[in-house]
Amino acid sequence: MPGAHALDSHAAARARTAARAAFALAILLLTAACSSSSDGTPAPASSGDGGDGGVDGAPSLLPQTCVRGTKRAERPATCNGAAALCTRTYDRVTVPMTHNAMSNADDAWGTPNQTHGIARQLEDGVRGMMLDLHYYDTETNENVVGHTEGKSAVDQVYLCHGPCALGHLRLLDGLCTITRFLDDHPGEVFSIIFENDVSDADTTPSYAPPASATTSTPTRRAGPGPPSAS
Repeated sequence: MPGAHALDSHAAARARTAARAAFALAILLLTAACSSSSDGTPAPASSGDGGDGGVDGAPSLLPQTCVRGTKRAERPATCNGAAALCTRTYDRVTVPMTHNAMSNADDAWGTPNQTHGIARQLEDGVRGMMLDLHYYDTETNENVVGHTEGKSAVDQVYLCHGPCALGHLRLLDGLCTITRFLDDHPGEVFSIIFENDVSDADTTPSYAPPASATTSTPTRRAGPGPPSAS
């Protein structure tokens, strides 16, 4: 029926749009803040790396960027575990994705959605995660409705499933786990869908390199299929 065909066409268009949006989030992740160090742990804060707590705040004692692995120029032999996937566009590949991926029983989150944490999920083959962002005050153990002056954005944007008192993880620390995995597995394509209760201005510092940072972004594959990050 013509009407049914039109509905199918609209649904397909919406699916392609959603796929492109998810891929854009993946590219943002692949170009996350980084340095030339290779151990994959968050880099310590310093006066020039975004760790300043604000005009009246003290410098943060927590890492403010992720350190990254050595830049890779070679083309991976496989993409998400199969050479055949390297010639397919992003919207032609199905991958497992977890909902509220940060909320997990291993780390003792209240009412967890997942059994294992982000690192284990990646090792188990998960290639997409839905992550919820909230402002969180570590001193009161409560969610807050907006930016708190005197603290860096990185130190107040957390992954939480509703009330952060049930479980929380800094967005930066979650992204560092993911980028560390991608640095060690350059043939993998990964997607994130954010449910964001935080402003764009406060979200960006967790994945965009500060002006003074030395970056070493891993080169992703070239050729057919999704564009590569470089």
